[in-house]
Amino acid sequence: MNSKDVSAVMDYKLSSLEKVVLKQMDLSQPLTILQLGAGMGELTHAILRYAHPLIKIVLLEKNRVTFSLLSQLGDQRLNIARNDIGELRHVLHHFNIETVDVIISQLAFFKMKRSQKLMTIDTCHKFLKDQGKMIQSQNVTFGLDRSFRRIFQKVELKWYLKGVYPSVILTATKKAN
Repeated sequence: MNSKDVSAVMDYKLSSLEKVVLKQMDLSQPLTILQLGAGMGELTHAILRYAHPLIKIVLLEKNRVTFSLLSQLGDQRLNIARNDIGELRHVLHHFNIETVDVIISQLAFFKMKRSQKLMTIDTCHKFLKDQGKMIQSQNVTFGLDRSFRRIFQKVELKWYLKGVYPSVILTATKKAN
């Protein structure tokens, strides 16, 4: 399903965040997606609902409780790991994946020290395919786009209203070598 088709299938009650994220990907293709901080799996459910049958999703969730809930989803397209970004190379290797097409993150970058933020962004960049996208959502930017621009060549910000607070979707695209 491409971004135009997503609007046509909104019978499922998607949140504004899910709609914006889904429109950033061509789900008609057999993508490999890495989801960082999958939380309760709402976005994961939406992706699975509209995605190509051969899609692969790697969920990286270090919280024990949400990891347990995600482990019960029982979809063969999911690979779930209870690790953090520092162990990404090992996690992807375990699932026989070298690079991914899309990284979806809801990590709280605003809580990270600058060095940790840049290390996380750099790690994500390394495991993205050429022309791959990293989609980051959060409630505040605090200069997040500047950190991404240090590593990615193309960075776009889109604001939307999520409840009372404005939120941002940052999409960074990896340049082709």
